[in-house]
Parts: sequence; C-alpha cells; structure tokens
Amino acid sequence: MKFRKNITVEKKAHTVKNTIISVKTSNYVLYLGSTYEGKEHDKTILEEDEVRFTEKIEGYVDLAYLNVKIKNMTAILPHKKPKGKELTELQKDENKEKSKIRVGVEHSISGIKRMFTLKYKLRVKKYYQHDQLMLLGCGLHNFRVKNRNQTIIN
Repeated sequence: MKFRKNITVEKKAHTVKNTIISVKTSNYVLYLGSTYEGKEHDKTILEEDEVRFTEKIEGYVDLAYLNVKIKNMTAILPHKKPKGKELTELQKDENKEKSKIRVGVEHSISGIKRMFTLKYKLRVKKYYQHDQLMLLGCGLHNFRVKNRNQTIIN
C-alpha cells in the first residue's frame, strides 16, 4: 500500500504597486502614485501617473526606468554591464555612489511599511482601500521623519 503525501498548493497573492518619490537627504516622501496591479511594469505606471515637476530635478532611478520621460526630471541610471564584457572600475565606482543614494529610497519604503497592514497580504477587494492605507503609511512615515530630530520641550 502506497501512502500519498499531502501536497499543499500555495495560492498566488494579488500584489499591488505604487510609485514613491522621496527626497534623497531626508527620506521624506514627496509623491505617492496610484495603486496598480503587480503585473504592471514600473515604467508604465510612472508614465500613466503623468508625474511632472515645476523645477528641474535629478532622479536617481534603477534600470526598470530606462528611457523614462518625465517633465523637468533628469533620470540618473546606473551603468549597465555590456554583453560579454565587464564594467570599468570608474563605472563600478559611479554605480556604488548612485546605489548609496538609492538606498535612501529603500529606507523610505521600509519606513512606510512599518505600518504592518502594508507588509502583509491585504484581503480587501477595492483598490481605493489600498490607496488609503498606503497614503496613511506615507503620512505616518513623513510625520516620523519630520519630528525625528526635534527635541521635546516641557
């Protein structure tokens, strides 16, 4: 007699994405985009949101945003490794400097996700509820960043 092992199949999660733009020095969130399904590409989401800036800025982005066009923003990308070749030492050093700046954005995202509701699987059906939770997470993160260095006066 053969015993069959119990096989559990994990259901696929319906993921969602948002575009987040933050200040590189303070990690303050400047812009939160709409919520999209996880299968949408990052560049498509950014272009559909039609982000525009009033003054010229430099945006440190990853290679997912290659050839992105945003009004008044210069996209600064890391150097891509050529096919069959290696990056030069200068290019590697430049990529390290760019990634140090991009780490601040990752810290902003982790600061937003300190609200545990955003970390785990959301079982709400409507996207406006995802938007509201993400907006609340960004607001709490900005409040924390703004009040981080202020001293309490009695």
